[in-house]
Amino acid sequence: MSLVNRPNNVQAYQKFYQAPSNTLLFLRGPRDKLFVYSTFAVLGAGLLGSLYGAVNMARVCIKTFFFDSLARRTK
Repeated sequence: MSLVNRPNNVQAYQKFYQAPSNTLLFLRGPRDKLFVYSTFAVLGAGLLGSLYGAVNMARVCIKTFFFDSLARRTK
């Protein structure tokens, strides 16, 4: 029954979110910064992880290319 007897705060939320402010709309709520910054952290970690993997794959290809060509020259 607690959902039925809750006060109606729609007008208060409308005034809060529609009031002029210098902050972005998706950062105005009480927990919005937590959600946005945690999402940015996860996306940044994924980007850095994929960049790290791509660089390591490129290094292995370059090393094997040069070592194979040096081994062919000595024979």
